[in-house]
Amino acid sequence: MYTQSTFWTPERKEDLALMWNEGIETRIIGKALGATKNAVIGKAHRMRLTPRPSPIVRNAPKLSFPDNLRDRKFDKIIAGQTYAGK
Repeated sequence: MYTQSTFWTPERKEDLALMWNEGIETRIIGKALGATKNAVIGKAHRMRLTPRPSPIVRNAPKLSFPDNLRDRKFDKIIAGQTYAGK
């Protein structure tokens, strides 16, 4: 098992920076370097490489059920009853 100082050699850091700046996906960079996606992201952050936008959508529309289904199904679930379709 590698420690942080032995795994991230100058060559690996250089390869990481090159692939990062080319826009290669973090999981692919990780496979190429023998590291996890999160290790790649963490090292890129510590190296102060250009941040990438988050793939998580923050303002996604909320899904809702029609009132008649919500009243019939979820009120029974909340009350601890099983839903039998009635």
